[in-house]
Order: sequence, then C-alpha cells, then structure tokens
Amino acid sequence: MEDNQPDGNTCTPPDGGGVELVITEAVYVLSFPEVMLPVLRATYDDLLAAVQKDGGADLLISQLLIFAAPIVAEKTGIRWISTELQPGAFLSAYDPPVLAPLPTLAKLRGLGVTFHRALFRVLQLPARFWCNPIHQLRRELRLPPVTAPVLAGRHSPQMVLALFSRMIGEPQPDWPAQTLVTGFPFYDGNESALPPALLRFLHDGEPPIIFTLARESYVPGERGNAPTATAAGGRSTNCL
Repeated sequence: MEDNQPDGNTCTPPDGGGVELVITEAVYVLSFPEVMLPVLRATYDDLLAAVQKDGGADLLISQLLIFAAPIVAEKTGIRWISTELQPGAFLSAYDPPVLAPLPTLAKLRGLGVTFHRALFRVLQLPARFWCNPIHQLRRELRLPPVTAPVLAGRHSPQMVLALFSRMIGEPQPDWPAQTLVTGFPFYDGNESALPPALLRFLHDGEPPIIFTLARESYVPGERGNAPTATAAGGRSTNCL
C-alpha cells in the first residue's frame, strides 16, 4: 500500500504490509497505529501544505484515520468537518456494534446501556498507549494537551458527517451532538471514465450483482462472496 503525497513522494507503511498488515491481525484495530502514527509528522506536513496551497483552503474534511487533521485544523483555524462511514464507529452504548474480531459481543447486547458504556471504555484503554506521537507533535507545535486524541478527538466540534443511511443507523443519544446523517454518498462522475473492459462487463447481459466487504468483514484467504452470491437467488448471473 502506498499513498501519494503532495510533493510527489510516496509513503509506505512499516514492513510494506499496508492493508494486509491491518486486516490480518487478530484484533485488527491495534494495527492502525502501527501503520498510521509512525508517519504522523509527514502526514501533518503534507496536509498543512495542502490546506495552505493557493491562498488557503476554505474547508477541511477528514476521516477517522487522518490523525493529523484535528491538529492542522487547530493550528490553522480552518473550518473542519470530520466523517464516519458506519454507525459502529461511534461505539454507541445505546446501539452497540458487534466488532468483527469480537463476535461474542452479539450475545451481550441485552445487557443494556450501562454495561456497554463500561465495556467500550475498557476496549478503548489501549488507545492511551497509541497517543504518544500525537502528544509529542502537539508539544512541538505549542498546542495545549488533550485527552483521547485518537478516539473522541477525531470528531470535529463543528460538524460530524455520518455518511450512511438512517436505515442502518439512527442517531443515538451518545453520538456527538453536532452529527448529521447524510445518507450514502453516491458516485456522480462520468461513466466514460471507467475502463473499457469494465464497461463491457457491466453492459453484457443482465445487470451484475455487486458485493462489497467492509474492512472489518474481510478475512484473507476466505471467499466470502461465494456463499453470498449463492444466497442471492441461485440463478446464473454476473457478479462483481
């Protein structure tokens, strides 16, 4: 996995593992800091340069893994909106998610709000050990200390966009009050930009059924789409 930086260089995660490093861990979330935080300073410098380019941006929109975004927003004063892609990212005690590495959580949903509030506090304890690079960068930039910068600190105090439908997640009392559920964002680009081979596939015969897996659902080496395709009706169809 490589990520192109504004200066034309590339940033490769430690050991070159990238996404595979993240998803093959027994508890995958523990790998995110190993991939993202070692390049926090470089990410901050690149994002700051992008925000200040051509007279300055009007708005910064971030997602949960861009740990430098809150720091850039605080340092520059730019208007900032953070985003979440699924209800489970809020770790609501009122609508507790079932995390892929911990499927037994499904059996505990009946224990109520108080139990899940305490449970999620315990599950978030390891994040305290991830924060040293963030605290160090903030000290270098002479910004005041903060608590929980990896988790609660990722939410913009101005607005949080929940980029999913209310059909899969209604706002909960313990979500940030400034959260706005937008519905799913849809691609509205020019279809002609798609590769010719893909266009031929899409237009050949019946419309295909498209299956996608969230990062939490993917397990390397497993053919997760096959049983889903079978359950879709058992008829002959194109699958993408």
